[in-house]
Amino acid sequence: MEGEFPNYSQYIPGAGKNKLKVNRRDLLFSLRRAGILSTSDYLGVKLSLNKNSIVIYKNTPQLGEIKEELDCTYSGANMDIGFNPNYLIDALKNLEDEEVCIDFFGPEKPAVVRKENYIYLILPIKI
Repeated sequence: MEGEFPNYSQYIPGAGKNKLKVNRRDLLFSLRRAGILSTSDYLGVKLSLNKNSIVIYKNTPQLGEIKEELDCTYSGANMDIGFNPNYLIDALKNLEDEEVCIDFFGPEKPAVVRKENYIYLILPIKI
């Protein structure tokens, strides 16, 4: 392709201090279950990141709530962050690794999934 393209690399943060390592399949299926409760008014899912666990929480009035805890390895400050579950699912379903690593930079900053020749930037939402 010919033409000038924007310098997208300036928008992708470097390595972060807050690193999550979790079983890809467990996280994927948990997010799919939480996504069932999503509506246009209640889209976000909350992730609570702690040293040895990640809690996936979703609450939609009149539909119900889900709260699942997964074992993980997390290095960094405890954090609550919200995402559209579909964006996380898109990133996870395109990987084949058993474990996935996600870098977090703060509750209002994007998260990054990295693998050789693969970078997926996930923007958070307020919940």
